[in-house]
Amino acid sequence: MLIIILSDLTLLIDNIEALIDRLKSRLERVKTRKRRLTRLEQKLRSMRALAVKIRDEDYGENEKDEVVDRYEELREEAEELEAKIEG
Repeated sequence: MLIIILSDLTLLIDNIEALIDRLKSRLERVKTRKRRLTRLEQKLRSMRALAVKIRDEDYGENEKDEVVDRYEELREEAEELEAKIEG
């Protein structure tokens, strides 16, 4: 009887350890996704700030081109991050 109880306890411990490992793995995936979402949020905020600058300020042609180019770079980076998050 004692052997059966010990066997059951060993099996239970193994199952708990496996569950802990799965939960740790899932936690790492969640943390990775959170980091990516945070980076995406920062890029979107930068894009919004640039869009407001473009709208509100008078730029020379060169300055405007630089700001628009930076906006496009941020947009592309945001799209890449979004694809990583979804994929």
